[in-house]
Amino acid sequence: MFCYNCGEKLSDDAKFCTKCGKKVRKENIVETSDKTVPHESHVVQKNNEENSQEAIQQDIKQQEVIQQDVMQQEVVQQEGIKTSKKRLPIIVGAGVLGLFLVIGGILGIKYVSSTEKLSEEAVATDEKKTEAEAAAKKETTKLIFDTERYEVAVGEKIELYALLKSPNIQQDQLTWESSDPSVVIDGAGCLTLEQPNMEVTITVKDKKTGDQLGSCIIYSLSEIECLIKQIQALNDGTAQMEEIHLYEENYLPAERNKQFKWDQTLFYTLEDINPDSAEDGMINGYDLEKKQLINGDTKAKIEYEIYRNPTSGKVNKIVSIEDKGDYLEITEYYYTDDGKVSFIFAKQDINYIPSYATPNVSGERYYFCQDVMVKWRTVADGKQVNYVVGDQEKNRGGNAGQVITFDELSTEKQSYYDAKEKKMINAAYNTYNFVLSAKGTSEIVGYVNDQYGNAMSGAKVQLFIEGEEPMVYQCTTGTDGLYSIMVPSGGHNYRILVSKDGYVETTLYQISLNTQLVGVYQETVYLVPQMTGQTYNIRLALCDAFNSYGDGMMPLGGAMINVRKGINNKSGEIYLSSQADSYGEVGMNLEPGSYTVEISKAGYIVSYYTIVARQNDDFIQMNTSPILNDDEVRIVLTWGSIPSDLDSHLFTPYSSVSEDTTYHIWYGNTHDANGNNLDVDDTTSYGPETMTINHIGNGLYKYYVADYTNCSANNTQSYDMSLSGARVSVYTKDGLVQTFYVPSNRPGVIWEVFEIRNKRIIPLQRYYYNIAEKTWWNNEK
Repeated sequence: MFCYNCGEKLSDDAKFCTKCGKKVRKENIVETSDKTVPHESHVVQKNNEENSQEAIQQDIKQQEVIQQDVMQQEVVQQEGIKTSKKRLPIIVGAGVLGLFLVIGGILGIKYVSSTEKLSEEAVATDEKKTEAEAAAKKETTKLIFDTERYEVAVGEKIELYALLKSPNIQQDQLTWESSDPSVVIDGAGCLTLEQPNMEVTITVKDKKTGDQLGSCIIYSLSEIECLIKQIQALNDGTAQMEEIHLYEENYLPAERNKQFKWDQTLFYTLEDINPDSAEDGMINGYDLEKKQLINGDTKAKIEYEIYRNPTSGKVNKIVSIEDKGDYLEITEYYYTDDGKVSFIFAKQDINYIPSYATPNVSGERYYFCQDVMVKWRTVADGKQVNYVVGDQEKNRGGNAGQVITFDELSTEKQSYYDAKEKKMINAAYNTYNFVLSAKGTSEIVGYVNDQYGNAMSGAKVQLFIEGEEPMVYQCTTGTDGLYSIMVPSGGHNYRILVSKDGYVETTLYQISLNTQLVGVYQETVYLVPQMTGQTYNIRLALCDAFNSYGDGMMPLGGAMINVRKGINNKSGEIYLSSQADSYGEVGMNLEPGSYTVEISKAGYIVSYYTIVARQNDDFIQMNTSPILNDDEVRIVLTWGSIPSDLDSHLFTPYSSVSEDTTYHIWYGNTHDANGNNLDVDDTTSYGPETMTINHIGNGLYKYYVADYTNCSANNTQSYDMSLSGARVSVYTKDGLVQTFYVPSNRPGVIWEVFEIRNKRIIPLQRYYYNIAEKTWWNNEK
């Protein structure tokens, strides 16, 4: 090897250069084909040495004398070694120091030059850097979890690797251990806690070295604890309803094929195509689920109705209903069992009214085959125009009016067709995929008024899970007396406690929810001032809701009543009991507040009413129905003194084609051949307004209430019906099965209450103020 400083050839085991005295550092030499040359890094070191010349020059003067003496001794001790004076000029600076170190070693003199100190400091720095890098490397193998403690539901499957925060190691390089031997972690790194209140420490290790890399705690919550956390998260002010971007470009149409044509089988099986056929209209037997999302573009709520085949579990239809104020934007999407879009019908309407599936209803229809829009039909004012991709769809039939093939369109119109195809296929698949994956939520909505019916702000509303004591959530009413609480969809029961300083607190019991409810209006709460010793005399008139007597309804003489504190309290402690006289009347003396009255009499359905002990409310009429047969349904509407006339409207399944394409029972058509009747039409306040379905079938029935008093006066922004205390009671052979309360403190004259599909009652609770061309809402009586 060669000295990196002067180039002198050295033996392989040399420690110092015999020519210049420089210490040999083997890691800093580079072998070439002819000799060893200085490594690039030593250019920097040499520059550092040159920068140290001032300090070195001071050393040289002191070393020259010593050097001469040492060299003379070296000549004597090492005969045959001649000192060449020609090389002395080279031994300066760093070279002098190197030689001095050699001599110092011979004489036992220890000396460290400034340059040597720099080199040693550099080495120490490198060593520290290496140690820091090693420590950093070791630190990067430490795995961090999103949180130190996870709370999960009992039975919920947990993927442990997914809990890591920015993991820098592959899953197959890890092993997992549980502190509880009964908790098994499978080969995929997943575990499930089968019991509530289990706390398990999970340790993750390096599979190769066995080093522990991190740990976390997993705790299992009970169903109630999970529900409480969900509700709190939904209402903590940070959680927001999920958004959907309908036309976001996530999908592309397939390559257009002129041989494609629409398959009508799905649509013609689901919908009522032939009003006299039992082979269609199968959608009415489907399981219905509802969800609410926010339109990412308009920021308005969209309500979705999801129709699932009860046999296969496949979703074949999703209806999107977006309230635009004066009208509804309604889009119906149809999907095959494999999730492919088949048909889309988009329309606008002022109310969501059932209609016979005829091609003359205004709107736009999009027909698909294998992700190609094979036809686009527009209908406006009864005029139909069809744009088709080829002769196969053109000749398929079913077209009325003008038919134009894609090739016949101008370039501009072809581009427009292409854009519409892309837009609608994205709307269809964004809806299908996002709506089905979105979490379902329901909204418990209600109003709090003072005893005179004025909105009460600042009332405290506390939510409890029925049968559980811990309070789940608390809020206060706004200036309009409104409260709204979001809860997960599902079969849970709740109760609400409403209170305000100086007023009698009131509890609403048995608030029931399911996946078919997105907004559940509760009975309006009236808070009455708390006055010690104050009582109110109240007289009840108990009547038959079906049979009339003279100018009114037949009284229920001898009927029994039980009174309980609170609203919808059907099984709590009885506050008092009494019996009606022969005129069906009973008097009571009650402390201020709200009460549930239970009415019972042989041959009649047990019914429940809410009364409020307050000023100026001393006479209350209540109605109940005779016991019904197996296939009978009775609907009873009651309300207060204002407005004077509320009307019932029942749309029934189709058995023949009528002018407005529906069967419709109302004051203008009080009965039909199937035994559907308007039994009682009250026009002078209070009700009852009674309808009976005598032989309920599997089709669609839909029930509405119209404020005829204000509809006929074209006062569609009236608040009268919403402040009337209107309620709709639905009876079957099982008794009182459902009660609906009118949304309070809002303008409107049409209340879409509920529908019956396949003999199942499904709440709707929509409220409208536009009646437009729907003349049956205000036809002269």
